[in-house]
Order: sequence, then structure tokens, then C-alpha cells
Amino acid sequence: VLAQHHLTAEGGSTPDSTVHPLAADQGRLPQSEIDAALAEYNVGKAEDRQIPAVAAQDVYEDPAQVINVSIDDVIVKKQKMHRTPAPAGTAEATETAEAPSQEKTEVAVPAAPTGADALKQVHNPIAHIQSAAGHYILSGLNAGAVLRILVAFLLCQDVLTTCRIQVFADGERALHRAIAKRLAWIPSLRVILDGYHLKKKCGEYLSMALAGPEIRQEVMRTLMGYLWLGRVEDAIAYLQHFNADSIKNPKWLNKTVEYLERHRPEIPCYALRRALGLR
Repeated sequence: VLAQHHLTAEGGSTPDSTVHPLAADQGRLPQSEIDAALAEYNVGKAEDRQIPAVAAQDVYEDPAQVINVSIDDVIVKKQKMHRTPAPAGTAEATETAEAPSQEKTEVAVPAAPTGADALKQVHNPIAHIQSAAGHYILSGLNAGAVLRILVAFLLCQDVLTTCRIQVFADGERALHRAIAKRLAWIPSLRVILDGYHLKKKCGEYLSMALAGPEIRQEVMRTLMGYLWLGRVEDAIAYLQHFNADSIKNPKWLNKTVEYLERHRPEIPCYALRRALGLR
């Protein structure tokens, strides 16, 4: 399929490509609709809880002209063939006897395995494709392979000329490099850092940066309040001027700031997207 359209074997563009994707300024919601949603959201709210006016200048796709692609790793951990029974009379043995059908679950380590550990985990990047016409799921051996199949799938569906392409992903650098390598030739491409992983990563960093659960919870509430509104600059300033007495490890606070700086272009105004009924 890629060869038929004169693309590279990896799904990249070439000078001879016969594909003409939707332009960057097409497939957007009318500006009047965006401005109205922003104004309605801000009514009656304190200034620090309002969506900034600049958020209306971002790209907001027409739901009827967008292909939403969510990509993430599914990591399966190898289970033991046999488990050693707990000694009779122990709490664990009693618990197992009362609920024999319940399996013990383990949380997979998110980092890519190496060496002997590679035999203990299976990584499957999954791409969930959603549009007004329905949804589809692709799987592959790595992110590059999934994105390559994705390009071929979009070509077969003949949607690149009529729809914007929007990718939701976590902050994994290798994934973002793969997206840039294979999809950057699509003018309407937009990558969004999904809210779940944004909150998860900030929580992980701040748990190592700050002393005490109370202060961590308070900081997370304030930080996510800024980020929900797309106020990345305010979020970064808040962390940079934080009370030093509550910091147990400045390195992780700096890492949080670096993470937000690195993904600033991919952090939208989530509040306005929700107000507009967008994913």
C-alpha cells in the first residue's frame, strides 16, 4: 500500500508521493463556536479559574473531520506456571480458600526490559483509531511498526484527504520520535499529551520531590488546576516559586518543570476541549 502511493517503506513522504492530505487550516471548528464556548465557561468564575483568551487561538478540530488515534504500550508480565501454596492456617491460605477463583495480579514495570528480563515481559503497542465512521484497533511489535501500519490503514480508508489526524499519547520520547518520523508529513497532524498520563507523571515526580502527603495533594490540586485550563506557563511558575521548606528532593521538582517544558506544545486547554465536546 505504501509503495502504491510512493511513500517510503516506513510510511514517510517522498517527492513522488501521490497523497495530498488535508491542509493544516482545514477541518477546524468555526472560531465563533470556540469563542462562545470559552466565554460561557468563564462566566461567574474567578480570574484564576478562567480559561485564558489565548486558548481560543489553538486548533480545535471538527469532530466530523478528524481521525483520533490513541497509542500506548500494553505490557504483560509473565506469570508463574505454579505457585507455592501458603502454609495451612495462615491468613493467606484462609483467604485463598475463601476466594479460590481470584487471581493475584501484578503491576507491570513500565520501562522497556533488557537482558534476561526481556523474557519476562511482552510489550505490544496498541493504536486505537476512532472517527465518525467507527473505530478500529491495530497492534504491532513496536511503535514504529504500528505507525507504519496506521499510515497504510488510513490510505486504504481514503481519509487523509478529508480528515485531520490527531494522536493522543503519553510522554515517552521514543514514541514521539517515531510519530515525528512517520507522520510529520501530514499537515493537519496534532499530538496531544493525554490527561491521564499528564496527571500520572506529575504525581510520580512530585511524590519524590515533596515531603508529606498533605502538601503533595495540595500541590497536585493546584498544578492540575492550571494544566486543565491549559495554563502551562502558570503551572511552571508555580513550581519554580514553591516554598523550599516543603521540598525534600529539588531534582524531582526540576524534572517536573522540565517535563512540562518539553511537552508544552502538546498540552492543550483540556477544559475548552471538553466544553466543545471534543475528545
